Amino acid sequence: MQMNQSTNSTASREGRPSPSRSKVLLIDDSPDICAAVKELLELEGLSVVTRSSGAAGLNEMKKAQYGLVLLDVNLSDMNAREILNELQADQLLDRQPIVAFTASPELIGKDYPGLSGIIRKPIDIVELTQKIKGYLTLH
Repeated sequence: MQMNQSTNSTASREGRPSPSRSKVLLIDDSPDICAAVKELLELEGLSVVTRSSGAAGLNEMKKAQYGLVLLDVNLSDMNAREILNELQADQLLDRQPIVAFTASPELIGKDYPGLSGIIRKPIDIVELTQKIKGYLTLH
């Protein structure tokens, strides 16, 4: 996994979201990405739950609420569109902000209902933490 490190991990903790919104669900089928992002966000004081398949992530989103969901667009068992459509059918789409996590943001169009935004891979550490904190603060 490629990560661009623009700053050290002792970055300022100012602007941290409130504890009730500091839970992040990361759905990605890459164990390396899950481990790296989880470690990075935990250093920023966030609680991170990871799921390695679309089905497991969808189940988690149905049973628990998160301050933010980072959703890989191309999972091995389901794609993001399928997950979003199922959440929409169950009237759970607006329950929590969902951000696409992808290497191909140009492929995300209007047929992805309910996305709050996009975070591009490969990961830039500073950009990732700033965007996640921004989404958590807004929602």
